[in-house]
Amino acid sequence: MLVTPVLADVVVKEVRNSNLPTREVRYGDLDLTTASGQDSLTRRLTVAVRQVCGGADMRDLPAYSDMMRCRDDSSERAFTQRDALFAERIAARGQPDRIATNTRAISIVAVRSH
Repeated sequence: MLVTPVLADVVVKEVRNSNLPTREVRYGDLDLTTASGQDSLTRRLTVAVRQVCGGADMRDLPAYSDMMRCRDDSSERAFTQRDALFAERIAARGQPDRIATNTRAISIVAVRSH
């Protein structure tokens, strides 16, 4: 059984630009042209989304609903950025000068309804 310390894999820096919880997920150490690198980034993003959206007791339906909506919306935005990044990296495979972005992180911001 392979155990991956998911939290240890997440390189997170808290960003204090707003009143909303925000995390920066770095990926400069990953080879995003490989399935392994892509999977690692997806895991990091998933953990960061859970961190910014927090948790809620299922018995508190309004709070639980807000948390789930936050996770859904934040995941959708993070994965949209991830997919664009993957496409860019794959298109530039073997041509490092074609990689237009120097960004090495994706910011995850909590999406709250209130």
